[in-house]
Amino acid sequence: MPAAQAQLSATWFSPAFLKAASIATLYAMCAGLWIMGPDLFLDDDHNGERVEFFLDAAFVLISTLLLFLSLAHGFREADRQTPLARVVTPRYTTRRLAVMFCALALLAPVIGISYIALRIPQIEQEAFSHLQMIAKFNAEQVENWLGERRGDVQVLSESPLFIEAVRKMQDGPRNERATWREVAEKSLGSMKNASHHVQASILSAEGLTLLSTGDDRHALPKNVLDRLPDASREKRIVLGEIINHEDNVHTNLIAPLFDHENERLVGYVVYCTNLSTYILPRLKDWPTPSPSGEILLVRQQGDHLVVINPLRRFDTPPLSIEI
Repeated sequence: MPAAQAQLSATWFSPAFLKAASIATLYAMCAGLWIMGPDLFLDDDHNGERVEFFLDAAFVLISTLLLFLSLAHGFREADRQTPLARVVTPRYTTRRLAVMFCALALLAPVIGISYIALRIPQIEQEAFSHLQMIAKFNAEQVENWLGERRGDVQVLSESPLFIEAVRKMQDGPRNERATWREVAEKSLGSMKNASHHVQASILSAEGLTLLSTGDDRHALPKNVLDRLPDASREKRIVLGEIINHEDNVHTNLIAPLFDHENERLVGYVVYCTNLSTYILPRLKDWPTPSPSGEILLVRQQGDHLVVINPLRRFDTPPLSIEI
């Protein structure tokens, strides 16, 4: 027993083993700091980073062990001619050295595959969460922008002075109609300029255009006239169809005007707004660097979807792509 203990002590404290242990320890320290340093010193509690940390640690430990065994074998062969080396047992054969080399070569792929298998579900979940956050943010932008436009139109459509002006410019005394027309036109133009609408129009209860202001005045599309009965029946602001007008995406907000005294419909106010000047350019911006990220604002048309906004990576006009 004392002789076996002496041989074991000579094995572990031989110059070859001590030299191999020193190099392997230095390698472990450098590799550990290089791979695990950011995870140790950065405050990050995500599960993915923790998994990566333990996989990196396993790679360092196993590669350190294999490096130690390889170095110990090499140094022992170099010191074989010394008297102390003759008591070192057991001897590593070439076959064992080849096995250690193959294990070291396969270690990185095995660790990589294990990491991918553990991380893929979490990466997918993080990607979906990121997309949902972007979709929610942009949906709120569109809703807020549209809500502001609706609010501006609602303020005007419920103004007693504006409703009185629209009524009297139609059936008031003839000598006063021009004055009431100026009052209605001033209110209409002020709201148009404040909300950056393209065109503002006042229509009679029968759908005839009484007054129109704007730099880009054009005839109201048929879909706006088709929506007038809906606005008067529901007594609320309705949204017209989104159309492409000279490569600009327009939509119309239609508000009915009711006399507060007898609830009689006196007309409509229609504001045409250009989505291409504010909201659509914002949808074109992806919040993070991405070569393929696209935000699509779509509408259902029959059994397919029509993309309203222009895309980042394709130079196509609005409302020209169908899915």
